[in-house]
This record gives sequence, C-alpha cells and structure tokens, in this order.
Amino acid sequence: MGTSRSRGFGFTLIELLVVIAIIAILAAILFPVFAQARERARMASCLSNMRQQGTALRMYVQDYDEIHVCQRFITQNALGHFPYGWRNAVQPYLKNKQIYACPSNPRSNAAGPGTNPNLEGSQGNAEGWQSEPDRRLSRGYAMNSCANDWRPADDRVYKGPLKDAELFHPASTIALAELTWEHVDVHPSWTWNEGCQASDPGLFQHFGGFGKEATHANFTFWDGHAKSRKWIQTLMPITANEWEAEEPSLTVRSNNRQFRCRTQNETMPVAGPCRMYGGNSPNR
Repeated sequence: MGTSRSRGFGFTLIELLVVIAIIAILAAILFPVFAQARERARMASCLSNMRQQGTALRMYVQDYDEIHVCQRFITQNALGHFPYGWRNAVQPYLKNKQIYACPSNPRSNAAGPGTNPNLEGSQGNAEGWQSEPDRRLSRGYAMNSCANDWRPADDRVYKGPLKDAELFHPASTIALAELTWEHVDVHPSWTWNEGCQASDPGLFQHFGGFGKEATHANFTFWDGHAKSRKWIQTLMPITANEWEAEEPSLTVRSNNRQFRCRTQNETMPVAGPCRMYGGNSPNR
C-alpha cells in the first residue's frame, strides 16, 4: 500500500523579501518618531533644569536686596581666566551641580576633573571649575550678557550688577540660554558672529539642530520661568527682542538693527542671524 507525503508549509524567497521590505519601511518610519520622542523627553529634562536655575536666581536676588548675581566675580591672573562665576555663586540654592548639564547637549558632562587652572574648559568642564572642591562643573547654560555685564566684578570698567528695578520686562527678558561652550555668558550677537561656526557652534539647539538647521532651544527668563523658543524668535523684531534689560521699543537706535546692551551696542546685519539660527547670513 503506497503512502502519501504531506507538503510542508513555508515562505518562498519572494515572500521573505516582501516581509523584510515591509519591516525596513516600518523601521524607517518609526525610528525617527522614537528618536524625536526621546529628544522631547531630554528637552523637557533640560527645561526642568532651567526652571530650577531660574528659581535659584530669584532666591539669590531676594537674599541680596534685589541685586542679581554677577556673571564673573574675579579675574584670576593676567591671562584673563575667571575661576568664580554665577554658577558657583548660585549653586548653594540648587540640589546638585548636575542641574547645569543638559542630557541633549553632547558637551555638558566633563571627561574628568579639571587639571589645568589656566584653561577654563579643562577636561570639558565649565568656567569656574577651579573653585569647586571636586574640580568638576558641568556646562550647558549661560547668562545673558546683553542685560548683565559679562566683565568680572573686580574689573575697573565693570558697570555693576544688574538690579531688579533695571529690568523693564523681567518675564520677557532672557536670563539664561543653552550653550555648548564653557563660558558663563551668552550674547545675542553670537547668532551672527562667534556662534555661526558650523564645525563648533556655541549656541545649542535641540532636534538635530547642532550646527545645522534652526530648531528650538530652552530659555530662562529673569522672573524665573523657562520656555522653549527658536533663537530667531528671541531676536526679531528687534523692537520687541528678548535680550535687552530696558524696553526695546523705546530705546534710541542709530538704525533698526541695533541691540542696546549693557556693555556696548551691537548691530545685526541686514540678513539677520546666520542660517543655522533661522536667518540668512551665511554660516562660517
């Protein structure tokens, strides 16, 4: 008596290729979504850090008779290095120094304790690391030097600390912005000058905007709150910019592109900020 064989079920090569193609298409669609969701979570963490720093700045002002913290306090030596700045002064009001680091910023965390006291960014630390017991200080956020003098308090040309009464609109004037460099300060002119280096942009942006296209960053304001903005939204129109301590719409300008800052005035080019920050000036 003959026996019959049952045919096994399986996929043909064509069917396998179709399945692989479908998986690849789904991955191409979903991976960017997952990456954006992860970046949104990191950006939210950065924003929380900036809110806490805003609260710390307000606590400092209350303790010092409505006088804001200096950007830099002392000049260490003739080389012009600054071992103590606002991060050091405000730190007692914060829970830990890690709040100065943004998880999205690839340069926030130092490689180790600073070793060269004449190098502000030694081992990837932030300016002021020399005054920390563990020789470490994370970077990620910097103070608006258009509103608050960037020069150290022991400099003979220092104009004095910013006072609360000098801020016409504290809720719409930037106190802190995101930065990749080690400096304690940040200036609006960096959006068309220093910060336009495509290989090393100083001004940080989320969602892949590191030296590329204009995207969002987080900002803390002098009243203590924080929110996400595009860099160009903080700059234009200049008569409503978010960098000047005085009321921008009433300041006397030699032209309609001039920022009236505490140390000196800066004029934005006709093309505006460089392209990576949403303007038309070329990146460097």
